[in-house]
Amino acid sequence: MAAPMNSRCISCYNYSLSHVINSAKVLRSSSRLVSDAASSRKDAVIGSTDDKDSKGFRRYQMKKFGDIPMERKGSRFTAMVKPIAPRYTKMPVNQDWTNVWPTAQTFKWSVVPLPLKQGYLKNKMEAAGDGLPPQKRGNTELIKIPNFLHLTPKHIEKHCKAIKKFCTEWPSELDTVKDMDYHFPLEVITEDYCFSSPSVRDPRARTVTFKFKASDLEMDSHARDKWQKLLKSRDDKVTLKADRCPLRKQNYDYLQYLLTALYFESWKVEPWEAEMTQEDMLDYSWDLSHSKTNVVNIINKYREKDQTIEDPTKRRLPYVSDDVSPDTVTSLEPVKEYKQSVEELNMTGENITTINNYKESVLKLLNVQTKSNNSS
Repeated sequence: MAAPMNSRCISCYNYSLSHVINSAKVLRSSSRLVSDAASSRKDAVIGSTDDKDSKGFRRYQMKKFGDIPMERKGSRFTAMVKPIAPRYTKMPVNQDWTNVWPTAQTFKWSVVPLPLKQGYLKNKMEAAGDGLPPQKRGNTELIKIPNFLHLTPKHIEKHCKAIKKFCTEWPSELDTVKDMDYHFPLEVITEDYCFSSPSVRDPRARTVTFKFKASDLEMDSHARDKWQKLLKSRDDKVTLKADRCPLRKQNYDYLQYLLTALYFESWKVEPWEAEMTQEDMLDYSWDLSHSKTNVVNIINKYREKDQTIEDPTKRRLPYVSDDVSPDTVTSLEPVKEYKQSVEELNMTGENITTINNYKESVLKLLNVQTKSNNSS
């Protein structure tokens, strides 16, 4: 006789039977969904012969499996896909390169119609038969370096035409270099670098340089002499350079402060500067020399004698008019030329040019007529 089943076995049997029935229902429903989706896709994509739907959008026509040519390789069949020719083989010679390469982008071997080569060959096996570096096709070395194919003369010409409407005419006041120096006496020089680093900030880009002429600054003889002592230079062209601060803006502000401090410090007059003599000066100053005193005394003596002569042609110094006072003697043109010649003689040294200039200025100052002047 068969052994009677207990309640535990009956419950396990019922659970297993219900699980099998539910699994069969799920498989039946999933297979139905897959078949419905496949049939609907076939009708929408393959079965449809219209190029556009009711809304005007083009349909994607998928080729059937039997329309694709196949090639047998061993026990497998692979599709016979014909490789597409590179784009540069289809480009005309007279094409507009600005439309092909409009902006900065990575090098593309299939677009650039140039026989480029880049790379290093370790052995002859990599030479591809010609013994030269690898060609542009699939060359990763050409991708690493930047290119300027977007900055050809045609590109620049097109860019200039595009921004020309935003530009203004060059001002007529800045036609010459002299006019530019007059209106813009200060030249600020900065430099930018392309820096390959985790930080985009190049330490060399923080350097700022100021260039200007000391003669453009409003200074008297005392201030100019002190300016030269502070800079330890007699050159008229001054160059100030700063790179001590980490940022360019900080170095620019520092140079502005330095220029301001130097200028106002040059104008300061200390009590001990009143005791300075000609020997303490860096440059020869005719205004502080005995030569100026002697010239003023001589001209004043001749001026007093000439005032007693009524005929101006018989005067000793005809260039001295009656309205000239002892304080305005140095403003006369012969006195200015004599001053310049004496300063050049002391600053530059004795040579043929400085001696001849000094001679001519003395003859003109004293109104001495020589044989050469009479013959001329």
